[in-house]
Amino acid sequence: KQCITQSTAILTQPKNSMVSQYKYMFELDNCKLNFTDEALNAIAELAIKKRTGARGLRNILENILMDIMYEVPNSDITHVTITRDVVEHQSKPEYKTTTKIRGKDCDCSS
Repeated sequence: KQCITQSTAILTQPKNSMVSQYKYMFELDNCKLNFTDEALNAIAELAIKKRTGARGLRNILENILMDIMYEVPNSDITHVTITRDVVEHQSKPEYKTTTKIRGKDCDCSS
């Protein structure tokens, strides 16, 4: 449990944390990136299971987010939420999109 807490802190707490860096990259495309607490714990658990340490955390994040980073630009995706299911089962993340309908903005989940 202590190792999971430490690994999750490495992901989120430093000023220039890995999660902050990815959130910034998504913001450049007008998209908010969020991780559930369970997803962060699953990433930490996976790094511990693979015995990869902090460097492994970055690799795991890259593997999770790679396809999504290509999908978001030039799309109507405004929010991406990474859940435990995305980490453990390579499921699709939760997306929120904004679609113009009759001149109005409408938040729609896909």
